[in-house]
Amino acid sequence: MSANIAAVENGVCVGGAGGACLFTTNERLNGAVEVPVCVSSYTVTTDDGTSTKGFLYSEEKQPSLELAANSSNVTLSFTTFNHMNATEVNFAVKINGWTDEWVNLKTGDNTFRIINLPKGNYEVQVRATDEYGIWGNPCSVLMIHRLPAWWETWWAIMLYILSGAALLVLAVRYYLTRQKRKNIEEMEQRLTDMKFRFFTNMSHELRTP
Repeated sequence: MSANIAAVENGVCVGGAGGACLFTTNERLNGAVEVPVCVSSYTVTTDDGTSTKGFLYSEEKQPSLELAANSSNVTLSFTTFNHMNATEVNFAVKINGWTDEWVNLKTGDNTFRIINLPKGNYEVQVRATDEYGIWGNPCSVLMIHRLPAWWETWWAIMLYILSGAALLVLAVRYYLTRQKRKNIEEMEQRLTDMKFRFFTNMSHELRTP
């Protein structure tokens, strides 16, 4: 039994006595595929080392995470729901608003650590591969809002501005008062000198016949 093999566009055609079969290449090789990704869990660590773990997966809307001012370290775990081939999946993470570069995790590693995240709003984007190593499209999986410390809040900044303005006014008033006192002292000194010269001249005139 013999078979004929011929290459065709996007596939291979194998023909034999009983007919022919066309094997098309996987279209996913030509571009990104749809690989669903979400945050399966998170761990927030405060500045004093206290850790809190939680779960964020939601099918209805994009989940969000609010961090206290003393919580700048976050560990995120991702999943593509492909549990049978989880060790073959690759993840890449980008934090919009903090970094513009994709960070590729090791194959089979689904954990990403964020260290010393500043105050502000951030969008976590993730892309992943399927078990064949084909990258999926990036998707936004989480919004993070880290609250500012009390000294970073708007009312604290206003207090700094008002305090600075008050100090400036006091400094200007002190300078003007000092200058005024200095001018008065100089005028008094000139008057004293003039009086002294006047009486000196008068005394000299009286002693001179």
